[in-house]
Amino acid sequence: MRGNLSKIFVEDTEIKISEKVEVTDGEHEIKDNFYTMQSVVKTDFKSTIFSYEDMSVLISKAQRYNEDYYKIVLFNDAISKAWQLIILSARLDIKIKRLTDVNFIVIAESHDENVESQISFCKLKDSTGVEEITINFTTLKEINFIGDNSILICYEERDAASGKVTHVLSMYNNDGKMLKNFFEFADGDKEQYSYVMEDNKKLKIIKKSE
Repeated sequence: MRGNLSKIFVEDTEIKISEKVEVTDGEHEIKDNFYTMQSVVKTDFKSTIFSYEDMSVLISKAQRYNEDYYKIVLFNDAISKAWQLIILSARLDIKIKRLTDVNFIVIAESHDENVESQISFCKLKDSTGVEEITINFTTLKEINFIGDNSILICYEERDAASGKVTHVLSMYNNDGKMLKNFFEFADGDKEQYSYVMEDNKKLKIIKKSE
């Protein structure tokens, strides 16, 4: 069962997950020409904990509509306060990176065409709430962290009906606000673009014709 679940990284550390499912038979009864049996399913789920200086990342698993999900929670033991950062499909490979004291980015990539990939900007509020901005996509081409408050994201989004792919390159800040959209074009468009990130982190947009 574990083989179908995702890999989870917090910063550069992989979260180790083990899971054991036991099914035991319960009561049996024969009555009115019916045979009934009760079974008990027990799941022993364990994951390692990643700790920042001020809080820990806790991961648990839940099931909804026969699908497995990971619930990712941040817990500050010093003030006994917890934030539910995000809930994601267990079929996504997940990477969590802390940007500031209150800003996190969660990159969740899918290898299943039936599960959409996403990048979520999560900002912790003074309460236990979380402000979340999510970008959905099919394929993440590249992500670059530039300076302290600029994130360059290049991704592709495939239209399920037509199969046409849209190519996007945009810059965001740590809160998930788009700072600039450098290009957005679909396969077959007359004007298409590529880009080069030079050594000094200077972005060069290259325009080409179909």
